[in-house]
Amino acid sequence: MLSSRLTLGSRLTFVGGKGGVGKTTVAAALAVELAGRGERILVLSTDPAHSLGDALGEQLAGEPREVRTVRGLMALEVDADLERRRFMEANGQAIRALIERGTYLDQADVAELTERVLPGLDELSALLAVSRLARTFEGRLIVDTAPTGHTLRLLQLPDLALRWLDALEAMEAKHAAVASALAGSYAGDEATNFLHDFREQLHHLAGVLHDHTSTRFVLVTTAEPVVLAETLRLADELAALRIATGGVVVNRHTPPAGVTGIDGEMVYVPLLEGDLVGIAALERFAASGVGSPSQPEARATRGTLLRVGARFIPRPGRRMYWVGGKGGVGKTTVAASLAILLADRRAGQVLLLGVDPAGSLGDVLELEVGSNPIPVPGVGGLRVQQLDAGGAWATFRRDYEEEVERVLGELFSGGTSATLDRGVIERVVDLAPPGVDELMALMEVIDLTEDRSYDALVLDTAPTGHLLRLLEMPDLALDWCHTVMRLLLKYRETISLTGVGERILELSRSLRALGAALRDRNHTYFLAVALPESLSVPETARLLPRLDQLGVPADALLVNRVLDRQGRPREEAVPATLRLAAFASGVALAGAPLLPEPPRSVARLREFAAAWRSIDPAPVPSPASGDLR
Repeated sequence: MLSSRLTLGSRLTFVGGKGGVGKTTVAAALAVELAGRGERILVLSTDPAHSLGDALGEQLAGEPREVRTVRGLMALEVDADLERRRFMEANGQAIRALIERGTYLDQADVAELTERVLPGLDELSALLAVSRLARTFEGRLIVDTAPTGHTLRLLQLPDLALRWLDALEAMEAKHAAVASALAGSYAGDEATNFLHDFREQLHHLAGVLHDHTSTRFVLVTTAEPVVLAETLRLADELAALRIATGGVVVNRHTPPAGVTGIDGEMVYVPLLEGDLVGIAALERFAASGVGSPSQPEARATRGTLLRVGARFIPRPGRRMYWVGGKGGVGKTTVAASLAILLADRRAGQVLLLGVDPAGSLGDVLELEVGSNPIPVPGVGGLRVQQLDAGGAWATFRRDYEEEVERVLGELFSGGTSATLDRGVIERVVDLAPPGVDELMALMEVIDLTEDRSYDALVLDTAPTGHLLRLLEMPDLALDWCHTVMRLLLKYRETISLTGVGERILELSRSLRALGAALRDRNHTYFLAVALPESLSVPETARLLPRLDQLGVPADALLVNRVLDRQGRPREEAVPATLRLAAFASGVALAGAPLLPEPPRSVARLREFAAAWRSIDPAPVPSPASGDLR
């Protein structure tokens, strides 16, 4: 049994790991098992690309709902936008008052800042909702999290919010000083009370996360080397955040070897037959967890209804190739293979860029990949690099702070109000939306394709939710740039931030150019990747239309592990592949093989790309027609 072999939090248990390892299945199975033992359980998903309802076989919403077939079990999929609206309905007036009276921004500027670009407020509100439920729900919470990079950003939000709170308090300090000078004293008001109450909420949230008795984080992994490497990094990050782990679930495990190198209890779940959807399947999954590796079950076969065609090669000649999809579908492997394929087929320079904060390109290529591009041995013209979002943002912050320091003499000559204004201006960068750091670093690299340092850029992206936020970021970051520029212009009587203003104007121009490039089908190619599994189908069905809405439609859908090593459809993979094909109307459909081990090294990745084939649904063969390929 899963729960008896793990150390769960008494109130709150997070379940997380690399995308595609089975986090949602583990979280749902834990919840079903604990409820079956008589506990009151609330299982919820914080993944922007929810699949908890799909796993439970229930239609879920942003409010807790009873799971009809399991007594004592409730479930919800946290709606970050809904939580943000609730937060602003309760606190928006106080926040707008703090900004308006503590800066020279007018009501329209303040409204745009709070409604469009207040940093991470949707995700922070979702995390605060989890904290509130942990206080009020009379039972245990199981939290199905997003893949690694997105979850780490979520868990770091309390610290980000404290910096944002510091900015609001700097604005309130200026208002209090002016009010005291005019009236002789200042007692504060509802906006002042909000600052105190919100700081208390954030400290409580941090306390919940760091309480090793009430809160635990269960890691989910598979025995694949690339997945294990990311799981080890996640374990280290959680330790740095002072969040206790409650054990490791090794999913889809096949003998003979166990897993080592990760502290905590190990629970092995064998590769099970059929789709793990619905209560009965989740109960079977929970019951299969053992303390040592076990033999896999046999798998059933079905009829084949796919036609396999010629070799699939993504359209050449584009400047940017984005590879995206649900976590764990093989995006990194596909992106690395695509970069090698492009470099082999063209005269020119190709850069393979890891955009996922939890990147694993180094594991796939068996190289030490860092923030500076390095050549990939054995592939002429190919270099690889991991995006250094922190470094790009640190450079911007340093330039900003140096510019403020440069005009200190001017500020001191302006009196007390000017000194307080300086405190406000210093905090402007803390109001940047989360993800602008990644975008800033990404644009620096994209500039290299514009000046022809590279002929093509292949991007290994984060899983769906994080990727969509990045694709939405150009418009959001542009709004932030406009707001900051208006703020700096209104402070021009107090301080002249010429260098920073020019940097923000340059950033605005780059954002417009990036938005245009993303929507240019002659410039950008988007390759979506999926697995022929039930939980991959609904997420892909949500991803493809969202890309259309963003003006970045998918050019092709590559279904990984749908073919065997001879290039024939794997019979058990066909039903889910046909459902994927139904959602990919107008998109080129391709298949990749299931290999005994995920490909690592240039030679294996090159072979993997050579095995990609165009596929399409085939008519049901008549008894006399034989098998169709």
